[in-house]
Amino acid sequence: MQSAALEMLNLPPLRSNPFDTRPLNREQRELLVGRTDLFTAIANSVRLSSPRIVAVVGERGSGKTSLVQVVASTTDQIHTVFWPSKDHVTTILHQMYCDLMRDFETPAVHSVMIDRLEEELSGRTGLLPMVVFDHPHLSGPDLAEVLTQLLPVLTRMRALTLITLTPGQKSGFPEELLSELDVTPSLEPLNRKEISELISKRVQKASRSSWTPPSLLLDWVMDESGGHVGRAMRYLRDIVDHTRGMPLIDGRSLNLKIGVNPKPSTPISDETFQRVAGASPSIAEVTVEVSEELDSDISSEGDFSTGITLFHEGEEEPLVAETEQIIANRSEYSEVSQNIPQSSDSGVSQNISQSSDSEVSQNIPQSSDSRV
Repeated sequence: MQSAALEMLNLPPLRSNPFDTRPLNREQRELLVGRTDLFTAIANSVRLSSPRIVAVVGERGSGKTSLVQVVASTTDQIHTVFWPSKDHVTTILHQMYCDLMRDFETPAVHSVMIDRLEEELSGRTGLLPMVVFDHPHLSGPDLAEVLTQLLPVLTRMRALTLITLTPGQKSGFPEELLSELDVTPSLEPLNRKEISELISKRVQKASRSSWTPPSLLLDWVMDESGGHVGRAMRYLRDIVDHTRGMPLIDGRSLNLKIGVNPKPSTPISDETFQRVAGASPSIAEVTVEVSEELDSDISSEGDFSTGITLFHEGEEEPLVAETEQIIANRSEYSEVSQNIPQSSDSGVSQNISQSSDSEVSQNIPQSSDSRV
């Protein structure tokens, strides 16, 4: 099952594992995914020379450091604060002075050092320099204490200061300090589309060929990581190593499953047919009975009146054959009556008439149908 699942991925040949769990560096701006709007907003501060102090909030592994590094690619000068083990405020001030002023002979008096730093940065033109505080291992109160003491210096500098914070660290910041910062919304996990974009960009860079991740792989990544960037990258790294036959260092085993979920049949609703069928009248089978009734006063020409009656299905059918025989006999009677000569002897005439009528009547079959 594991080998079958990996074969379905159909990964292209890779020069190296593209899913490096290290943060992006300044030369990997094209690999940033899902943070475009925030990147643009912060980078505009650098481009438009708008000094400020920004706190980028997000869970560990959500991509805060990668975002900061990519923003740093938009400026000419960046200083990343190295957290000292003691005398935090003084040591950090010396670091910033040496790096931003490019002068390793720092003034002995702090106020003089701060004034020179402010004057130098204010006289520059062009892109803003950046100062970065990225210390996810520190507690919120410890970080807040040092930043509170450095805040008067940071607000006077013509620079963009970026501070990365986890939600836990942010909760340890006093409201007075947070009110002095531009705090971003917490970075959200990547959605399925963004995970697909992340995979495609990484694989393309490592293989020099385009490749679209299959839905099966996206299902695995979303189930395993929930869109968390750090967990997704580690999981993808392990999958690529597994395809190369490398066992996982921590002894874990990948549980790659192929799920087959049959889709229910889709009912077809033909609305056009339904409208036509609804508008059509109901079809009922009918039969036609032809009956002829002899007028009470038969003319000498033998005319008969003809009527047509419709019988619905289920009613008794008329005796069509008997009706036709009656019509034929009465036609014969009419012809006989016309051929008899008129006699003055009423008795003879009556006898002949009665005789002929009797013979004709005997030839008419008796029908059991009372209607006929």
